[in-house]
Amino acid sequence: MFAAHDASAAYYYSTLANGGVACAPGTLGVAGSIIGSEVCGHPADKLGYAAGAGLRINLPNTSGSYFQIQYNYTQGAAKYADQTQTGFWGYIRGGTAGFGFMSDGIVNNATGTVDVTRVQGVNAAFDYHNMLGGKLWGSLYGHWLGVSYDGIANASICQPMNLFNNVILAAGAGTLFNPTNCANSFSVWGIGSRWQYNFTPAFYVGFDVLYQKLVTADSGGTITFLGGGNGGTNPANPSTVYQVTNQDQWQFRLRLHRDILP
Repeated sequence: MFAAHDASAAYYYSTLANGGVACAPGTLGVAGSIIGSEVCGHPADKLGYAAGAGLRINLPNTSGSYFQIQYNYTQGAAKYADQTQTGFWGYIRGGTAGFGFMSDGIVNNATGTVDVTRVQGVNAAFDYHNMLGGKLWGSLYGHWLGVSYDGIANASICQPMNLFNNVILAAGAGTLFNPTNCANSFSVWGIGSRWQYNFTPAFYVGFDVLYQKLVTADSGGTITFLGGGNGGTNPANPSTVYQVTNQDQWQFRLRLHRDILP
């Protein structure tokens, strides 16, 4: 498969309130609004693309068993590799946190061009149906997602982090990133297995276990939540410093399925 995608950015922010016209390309414009800022212009247009390939092998004489795999490569078209609506991965555990931002591209603050983000993804699964006379099914599956920013794009992300931190400190609420180790490329991978026993054609029980690992962006840095528990942006977490480290998790699922209609 192949696809083209418009990776152009929106209009620049104005540094003033809605009625202002002062334009500062490349800044966050946190005191103003993106609404009505067409007078500030916009970065250069950019076209992204995605390409992918996959295959499926049906195993003979195994009641529908198969192996399948797909690989997707994208530049400026991230959702062809991973359909994550928010474009953000994040976990918090105790005093540690891990995260990663996924985007189609990053605006170069100096030139106004868009540096497209490279996102790759691999998914594979093996499903076997020929155990205990077809009553027991087993599977093994895995995935890997890699998000890569080049040096220019990474610098464009790190620069506004400092500005954003200054604004947040003045406001006294929000999320403060320490960009001392600002490296925004990250990856996510996981491996899992599902087992299903078919008591009858209309009733089966399945158990699924998945291990997932986030290889975080900005590893070795810190995040400080400000205003937590007091109406801040992260009220569920205390106001403290979190070390940025890789995160992992286990997921378990039990399913009982019964058809009620013939």
